[in-house]
Amino acid sequence: MDREQQLKVVNNQWPPLTASQATEVLTQIPEFREERIASLSPSSRPMAAACLVKTASGKQVFLKRYHHNLVSENELEAKHSFVNQLAENNFPTPRFFYFTPAKSTLAAGEWIFEASQGAQGQDRYRQLRSWLPPKTSEEAVQMGRLAARLRIASQKIKSHPLDPAPYQNRIELLLGDPLPKLADFLNVHPVLASYLKASRLDLAGALEPLRPLANILAPLANSPRYFTHGDLHVSNTFWEGNEISSLIDFGLACPNPPLFDLAVLLERHSIDWISITEGKTDSYWPEVAGNLLRGYGEIWRLTEAETEMLGALIALCNAEFSLTAMEYDLLAPIEPQIKDWAWNIGFQGHSQWFLTEPGKKYLSIINQLAKERVCEK
Repeated sequence: MDREQQLKVVNNQWPPLTASQATEVLTQIPEFREERIASLSPSSRPMAAACLVKTASGKQVFLKRYHHNLVSENELEAKHSFVNQLAENNFPTPRFFYFTPAKSTLAAGEWIFEASQGAQGQDRYRQLRSWLPPKTSEEAVQMGRLAARLRIASQKIKSHPLDPAPYQNRIELLLGDPLPKLADFLNVHPVLASYLKASRLDLAGALEPLRPLANILAPLANSPRYFTHGDLHVSNTFWEGNEISSLIDFGLACPNPPLFDLAVLLERHSIDWISITEGKTDSYWPEVAGNLLRGYGEIWRLTEAETEMLGALIALCNAEFSLTAMEYDLLAPIEPQIKDWAWNIGFQGHSQWFLTEPGKKYLSIINQLAKERVCEK
């Protein structure tokens, strides 16, 4: 699969929000009932339709439209409540608006809408099409600090359990041996189960080589769960100078062990997945990983046990999401786009790279860097 084929998975295939739809949604928000839309800028987000609305009075609202097959109002409202509590506690993230005193979503036919403040600052990474690292060392350090600040803030907010669904990034199946849990996992994801059976894809066989890594994570199965962002990447940040002014897009958020976001942060930024898939199997950036960990360690120190589990969590943090992304793709009311990529690349290719010699070397480097920069002394 060449570079352009791989990047097709981030292309936005959803019908865009129209001006009439945006107007209808905006007028349902009490503080915007008298506002008129001056401009509408479509977003390039790949898993839903979204746009930034500017009103004639200069206000900004970010609107996002989901399909009810993929996410429920209850799930979105739990995420909105979490994000609004973060904002109330001075974490830099835009808050969500309410359509009624009790509801932060608006259902209209097959669609569910949400509306949040426009993010403050410069959208410095708007054109980024893949998981690439921050542009500077200082920005990488800032990303590490942000991840640690989010962990601290999240652990102060009561986490409401969410039923498993396609639009989440969770790690449960691989916290310990996945095979005894596989039947239950497939029962909760029947569309995925049917597709795997019809396509003769052997999930149990694909999980077999990952069992040693999953067993390392068994202690996390009993750890507390807090909301994690789920896609902690620099493309979801806005900036003012060298400071992060806003963290956006909590769409994949759900309760996880708190170490999860650090693993995602490292997996997204310090491995050159595009080049690896093209055959350059030793493509990763230890300096970026070191800067991310340095920033994190300035705010939060890991226990020795967490440090020992970090590498395995990096290796497996995208596996369950890739499986549920297949279900998302099959349930979406558009032509399937990512199910083959999610199985071949996101699930099998990425996780099994960590079993190769370059992957093992990367994990060894991470383990050493973590001991130096984020482990309690």
